[in-house]
Amino acid sequence: MKRKQGFTLVEILIVMVIAGIGLMTVAPKLAQNTILSDSTETFFQEIIDSHLKAATELNTQVFITGYKGSDTIQLFDGTRVSIPAGDVRTVHINEETATGAEFRIYFYTDGLFDQFRIEFRNKSELESYPALLQVVMK
Repeated sequence: MKRKQGFTLVEILIVMVIAGIGLMTVAPKLAQNTILSDSTETFFQEIIDSHLKAATELNTQVFITGYKGSDTIQLFDGTRVSIPAGDVRTVHINEETATGAEFRIYFYTDGLFDQFRIEFRNKSELESYPALLQVVMK
């Protein structure tokens, strides 16, 4: 007598329950990473917009200063603000790796700014696209 091949309804239901439990444990972490990436993008987008406006109004280049191993950025007016993504690990400005503990990103009167890529300690990465006046979390 040949045995029928395939899965029973009970076996399929058990697999679906296990998969559902697995998704319930992963979903909150995915949501947290999405919120974190959105807030970091918004944070840097606001800095870009305000600093390009300041450079134009003052008719001089302005810059922000960051520090590797820190979660703060110093704005052109001296104000320090915290980066939502946390501590900066490495920075690349105009395709060059920033050396030393301090780095600067410049904003120019012609509406452009330095291209930068910031890697954070939590392994997330933010990249700027000056031609589009935009930043994107990766």
